[in-house]
Amino acid sequence: MQLLGGGLGVTLLARTALRVETGRNEDLATGDFADPAPARRIALATTLRDAVRPLPVRVAR
Repeated sequence: MQLLGGGLGVTLLARTALRVETGRNEDLATGDFADPAPARRIALATTLRDAVRPLPVRVAR
């Protein structure tokens, strides 16, 4: 992100990181992909959630 702020390149950011990362430097610009936008699914999150379900803890969402 520091290189981007210095005008040296481009990157892809998760939507969840956009506000934090772009809030650090007002010179950064963002854009969106045209449809169909690339997507990913992280299967490990589901596996972890299933693994802790029987435990006496509350899963934050």
